[in-house]
Amino acid sequence: MIWGLNRAYEVEEQRPWWKLALTIAGLTLSMAITACAALFLLWLYATNGAILIGGEMNSEIEKNAAARHNHTSSNKISRS
Repeated sequence: MIWGLNRAYEVEEQRPWWKLALTIAGLTLSMAITACAALFLLWLYATNGAILIGGEMNSEIEKNAAARHNHTSSNKISRS
């Protein structure tokens, strides 16, 4: 990425090799930490998402779905 930006802006690298190496290592480490944090948050949401969002909301949705199902099945029976 650094070399591509240098080439795009038509500049020559002025930093010593050790500063460049530290910059590359720091960027790589920060990207790895960010990716791990993102994966951890996805896992946390997948395993505890219903609890965090609220189980009550989910049970209300299930109750409404069951009520609609019972209502439509009773209409089918009465029409027969």
